[in-house]
Amino acid sequence: MGEIVSSRTKTLADEMGELEGALRDEMQKLFAELQSLETLKQSYGAHFADFTLDAAVARAFLEKAKSYVEAEAVRARRESRRRGGAGPGAGAS
Repeated sequence: MGEIVSSRTKTLADEMGELEGALRDEMQKLFAELQSLETLKQSYGAHFADFTLDAAVARAFLEKAKSYVEAEAVRARRESRRRGGAGPGAGAS
């Protein structure tokens, strides 16, 4: 009877050891994956910050260009009126 209990105990201990080893391996894989995801998250954060800055610069440039074009259109209309209505924008008031 002692032999049966001993062999079953050893089998249970072996099974527990294998399960613990498998669990440890999976935990290591998950930890490595979490580290990889954290690195990726930081990379996305940096790229988003760069994109935000680039978008702000582009928007400022667009606003400046828009103001310039509007000012040139006003100047062209004034010049056209001063010359008697000939030229670009003549008759469009």
